[in-house]
Amino acid sequence: MSQDKPSVIIGDDPIAIAHELLAEELVGAGLPEPWLQEVEERLGIALPAPLRRYYQALGGSDQLNRAHEQLYALADLELEEDVLTFVDENQGVVYWGLDLSDESAEDPPVVVAADGEDIWYPEELSCCQFLVFFVYLQCTMGAFSQQGNHDDLVTLLPRLGDDWPVVVCHNGLTIHRQDRALIALLDGDDFCSGAAPTEALFESLLAPLGFDVF
Repeated sequence: MSQDKPSVIIGDDPIAIAHELLAEELVGAGLPEPWLQEVEERLGIALPAPLRRYYQALGGSDQLNRAHEQLYALADLELEEDVLTFVDENQGVVYWGLDLSDESAEDPPVVVAADGEDIWYPEELSCCQFLVFFVYLQCTMGAFSQQGNHDDLVTLLPRLGDDWPVVVCHNGLTIHRQDRALIALLDGDDFCSGAAPTEALFESLLAPLGFDVF
């Protein structure tokens, strides 16, 4: 979807980023090759390489893939008029697909449509970029066990210097990262969210900034 400022997505390997963030929690998260071949036979296409690698490495992790937005199970992937639908928004408001009209594209563009409509709009991200965005969003919004809020942005934002670089800025959402801790801010909100995979990381990196765990 269009936005006023250009997107920033740091990193081009969503699988490596997911393993950095969730580590041992992703052991055994991959899907077997025969399952991928079966869905490709059903759809009559080869899955785009970035999406295929993601399912092969991480497709079995409900903790990651259904913490907030909902990645489709292989059996639910749908192909219609050159668009492969693969993610639902957590409240069912929109859904995302891959525009496969250019058969030569190794990293096809992501498109988005509102529920109940059949008009697709560019998300302005490639498949690989979207999956990096997806991993960071999922960890911030539920995949991490430690979640908290901060409601004094005037005090917080000046403290997010070089120690908290931006890893995502897209469609009004900005995510900062330090180590395996994340801070997410949505334009227009008067609070922000912080998340970490362990209590120790939350207490050492987020609590000193004033985040309260919930």
